[in-house]
Amino acid sequence: MTRYVFLDTETTGLNPHKGGHRIIDLACIEYRDGKQTGHVFNTQINPEGKKSTKGAFKVHKISGEELIGKPTFKEVSEDFINFVKDAHLVIYNASFDIQFINSELNRINYPSSINDICSEITCAMELTKLKFNSEKNISQDNACKRYGIDISHRKTHGALIDASLCAELFFKLTNETIIPLERTPQSKPHRDPKLLTIPRAYKSKLDGVFIQQNFCKNSECANFGVVALNPEKHQNGKPKKGLRNDYKLTKNNNEYLLTCKICRQSSVIINNQSFGKELERLAAINRQEEPSCPNTGDSRTPYGQRHYYIPESYEVRKGTAVLKPRCTNVGKGIFSNPELYTLSGKTRPTEVIKKQVSKSVARGRKPTVQELEEQRLGSQRIKCESCNTRFSVKLDPQQRHYMRDRNLPLFLNLMNKGIINREEEKLNMSAKVIYGKIDFFYEQALAFDAYHSQLIDHAVATKTLNLSTDRLHHTTNWGDHDIPRPTPLVVTSTVDNHSGYVFASTLNFDFTSDSDYIKKEYKEKKDNDKESYYRRYAQYVLNDAEVEEMARQTNADVAMQIPTQGLLVNQTYSMLSHFAVIKEMLRTAWHINLYADNDSGFKTSISGVFQDWLADGTMRAFQVFTERSGNNQLLDKSTAELIKKRDLELQQNFPRLSKEERLNLLWSQQLSNRVMLKGSKSEWIVSPNMLSRFAGFLPLTNIKGFEPEKIASLLNSASLNGVDNWFQILRRHINYYERPVTSGTNSKRWNAYSGYNPKWMAKLMEVKRIYHMRISVNPIGRFGFIRSLFHLLFRPCQFYLK
Repeated sequence: MTRYVFLDTETTGLNPHKGGHRIIDLACIEYRDGKQTGHVFNTQINPEGKKSTKGAFKVHKISGEELIGKPTFKEVSEDFINFVKDAHLVIYNASFDIQFINSELNRINYPSSINDICSEITCAMELTKLKFNSEKNISQDNACKRYGIDISHRKTHGALIDASLCAELFFKLTNETIIPLERTPQSKPHRDPKLLTIPRAYKSKLDGVFIQQNFCKNSECANFGVVALNPEKHQNGKPKKGLRNDYKLTKNNNEYLLTCKICRQSSVIINNQSFGKELERLAAINRQEEPSCPNTGDSRTPYGQRHYYIPESYEVRKGTAVLKPRCTNVGKGIFSNPELYTLSGKTRPTEVIKKQVSKSVARGRKPTVQELEEQRLGSQRIKCESCNTRFSVKLDPQQRHYMRDRNLPLFLNLMNKGIINREEEKLNMSAKVIYGKIDFFYEQALAFDAYHSQLIDHAVATKTLNLSTDRLHHTTNWGDHDIPRPTPLVVTSTVDNHSGYVFASTLNFDFTSDSDYIKKEYKEKKDNDKESYYRRYAQYVLNDAEVEEMARQTNADVAMQIPTQGLLVNQTYSMLSHFAVIKEMLRTAWHINLYADNDSGFKTSISGVFQDWLADGTMRAFQVFTERSGNNQLLDKSTAELIKKRDLELQQNFPRLSKEERLNLLWSQQLSNRVMLKGSKSEWIVSPNMLSRFAGFLPLTNIKGFEPEKIASLLNSASLNGVDNWFQILRRHINYYERPVTSGTNSKRWNAYSGYNPKWMAKLMEVKRIYHMRISVNPIGRFGFIRSLFHLLFRPCQFYLK
């Protein structure tokens, strides 16, 4: 007499190993001789903090709040094991449920697997495929419909009801007298196809140019830069099916992609408004407000109301006060419009402070007492020529600064791996004061960079630049140290390989926007139910499911979460805005060679932002495939042997050719013999240079019109040296970016406990970037910047007034 147990589970996600997902509902029903005995095991299980993904929640509708207070798997494991022991276990999708059950057993250190506990395990889905003569998987719902099993009473999936349906289906599958339907009957009414459209263009508030990023990103395709057009309409007003030109929308992992019909390559669909907004946000951070006439006529602004006085007599000069009207010079900066203002003295005379310090004259010498002088400048008074209003501008940014004598030591310590709580002890300052000073350093660095960046146009003009770009992945868990669920952060940087000049370094974290309002709007407008590219704030990651998708891309083995404060910027929009900033800085460059690591998103962002430069030859861009042990899919053993064989043939047939000439000939052969990576339609060029760090290159530029010798020269000079050095400096010099010491048993888990606020990470990174470029790289480097720590921190205002 066979004892059958029919089992089903509901889980937080699809994989217990990659995503760390857990069982939240478990049900077992016992049958003997084809009849239910009445013995049932059913319980909901506390996943111990693991949240359900968006897709999983749609299936079972079990929220995390419902599971609070429920028993853990360890608490119910003994009853479960006793129930299924020595039974013939039947599961509809056995491979899925078994991996979750074995994962839970491993978590409690149970010595056996479910396969050892039960006498036999049968997969009902495999029986169904055999019965229906199908190689494809068949859902339990469709199998029930073909056998006439009523499933209308089930509104959502649950372990108990699914186990019951599995039992009814199993006994019909094993009964040869019952013949199923040949096809699954149609259960849903016919609906018109869903209208799929491309997001409209966005008019940028920065320059008034329309942004439209939805086009083919393959530079060798005729559709490169040709914007996809939305469907036409029938005479009755209904839209036609499909896009107008040579594009179609294809679905992948519940997301639509824009696919080119000519080259058949796909790219993500971009919300142009979100891209424009992110670009405007970055521009607002770097925009410096010039002092201007404060006479706004509005009492709500500081010193906004100004008066002039009508004297009562010669002796009483200050008579009746009359409010001045709003000045026409309001908002017109003193630097941009020096003709509108004149200098009007100082608020106080310059003061010289003398200090005696113990300092070594040279390295290794004994310290000697030296007398140092420091100038403390009075503020500059300025007169508006239009309304005669006088106002003052600080010449000394440290004026009335608390503990100003400790600014320089603190700055140097932070730029050289200083730790906040150690600085509290060394400098006798509270954390609040230190963070306030970091804000001061950040604002001064931005002002200094904005002033000196005016030289960039002249510095890069008529030059050919060799740039490298890459991303640095980091995690931080600053919300709750008791729950190891960090937030993934990504730094995108672009660096000049020759000088080490860091043009931009962008962290995908927004600390300037109103995060509470945006998160509230996201929930109230139900943006989560919309396609990601149609959301109002598509540039942000606003749910944990999307964060975990980011974690899967970086092979992290810990559960992730969105930040408790601030906003995590979607990597696609962060990279697009990063390269848009780079493009604005390099608009006068003669030629640009850009080398990007083989990281997801670079092709979309580089081809999207630099489309016109790639088309006219201003930029030559390549993605590089770095050869690594165990991850070399391009230069395999057979390919390497073939290249060596060709090289030997060239040596034998043309003995007078130099090594460089032979390499150029090998490059010419490789250019016409590209290969594709598994799962990709991009064609890579395998490098014939066995001494090179790079195994292959993906051209983001159309190289068909270039001479082979020119392409070989570009690929031979490929390097990520600049960006690699910058990331090394960032990790070694800024404590926040240091890679933590890992455990011998789990090399990634320790990353979950790096508890730093991304806001301060972003600010210190920007300060370090500017300090590194202007001071650390060269006293007078390639771009002609003068070494001066004093001017970086305490830059006086520059006046070009009368």
